[in-house]
Amino acid sequence: MEKFIDDVLNQFEESITDKVFLMIQNDRVLFHRWLDLIQDKKRNYVNGEIAKAIKKSFGIKKKKKKIKPKSFLINFFKNFKKKTK
Repeated sequence: MEKFIDDVLNQFEESITDKVFLMIQNDRVLFHRWLDLIQDKKRNYVNGEIAKAIKKSFGIKKKKKKIKPKSFLINFFKNFKKKTK
């Protein structure tokens, strides 16, 4: 059971960035707020700040592997892994 739960959580963590951007993409209010932000600031800057907040909020570190996202808001993302204590 513990191995299964670890596998599920690891898989979730690895694609958390894509999941956050899919949530923004699929939520009308969040999507319009994101569009407003990228009109004022560059898209890469806004998306980078969101990625930094994800890392900080979930206590995770970035891995080097670039992954093609399901969300059309981003071109790629780097997967994350839980920080070891």
